[in-house]
Amino acid sequence: MAVNIADKIEQIALVLKTIAERRGEEKVAENSSGEVHPCIVLIQQMWESKIFDMLFANYAAHKQLSESLARLLKYCVVSYSKDFRPMLPTLMERLITAFGQTALSCYLWVATKCVREHADGEGNPVTLALISFVSRLSTVMFSTLSEAQVNGIPDVIEEYFRLNIACVDIVPATFVQSGILPPTFQAGIECLSIEQPDTLVAVLTFFSKLLSYAMTLKESQQPVVADLTSVNVSSSQPPSEVARHNLVHIETVIRQFGGELTYKMLYGNLYIFPRDFQTDVDSCFKYMVKLMPLESQQWMLDAVQRLPATNLTAKEKNKFVMDYNAQIQARDWSRLRRVLNDFTAIYRRRYVTSRRNRGDVL
Repeated sequence: MAVNIADKIEQIALVLKTIAERRGEEKVAENSSGEVHPCIVLIQQMWESKIFDMLFANYAAHKQLSESLARLLKYCVVSYSKDFRPMLPTLMERLITAFGQTALSCYLWVATKCVREHADGEGNPVTLALISFVSRLSTVMFSTLSEAQVNGIPDVIEEYFRLNIACVDIVPATFVQSGILPPTFQAGIECLSIEQPDTLVAVLTFFSKLLSYAMTLKESQQPVVADLTSVNVSSSQPPSEVARHNLVHIETVIRQFGGELTYKMLYGNLYIFPRDFQTDVDSCFKYMVKLMPLESQQWMLDAVQRLPATNLTAKEKNKFVMDYNAQIQARDWSRLRRVLNDFTAIYRRRYVTSRRNRGDVL
């Protein structure tokens, strides 16, 4: 029965999609006429008749049906955006409940569509409601992570971090002020040990975008200076208090978890990440050393010392740390990237060779 219902949902979704694509050409005329589109009437009737409630209540955990339902909801949220907004609060509640009961990634996928389509301004009521929605989903997510191995739920982790990426992309200030950031940052570090490439991309992209936002805040408040030990923060225009507060909040989180993030990215770069991930890792390291140059030097030293005592001598590790820190002090970001890439290449080559010599499967 569930499969038959899933087929019917797919048919309705296809109708909404097809009409929405045609509707795009007629949107101005329809808006000016003031008439309610028939598809909106259909969606409203489905909500009012509790059809969606019945589906969530009875089939939320059914994988095929839930994915079909997610696609239908996506067209409601995106293709009929403004008309659907009055139903958005009810949908958010249903998604929170369904994700809490099933931990299926499709509900996070729909949540991301909600944020990208409806978060249309920092701090406004709709945005605040959406960030609260993300916070409640995060509570469920953190509970799920505490009970499962990260490599066992790659799709859930990927969709969760794509949800947070949407927040950072669209309403970063509201996101940072919400209180979600510290546990999400910590969860991201834990998930850097995952082996699924698409999931790693999502986690690294989250870190890169967040650190880039922090760097934008920092650059808006002070001129670029050559001397890292004596920064003049005066400028012709006083920085925004909101921007200052957000930067301090992000820096507090980085200061708390920066050492572990440095180690996990370095370890992942040497052992786990595909080679074509080097650009993403380089971006994260670049933003971190620009934000906190002195702390980053110590974090890298600690991270290198934690690496297994094989394949590289203590002398070689010390040379890398000295070269890395020298580029931070010189603010030579291109050279910094080359130092990291060279170290990674040497370590990987020796690691692969040692495994082959031991007869390990690569």
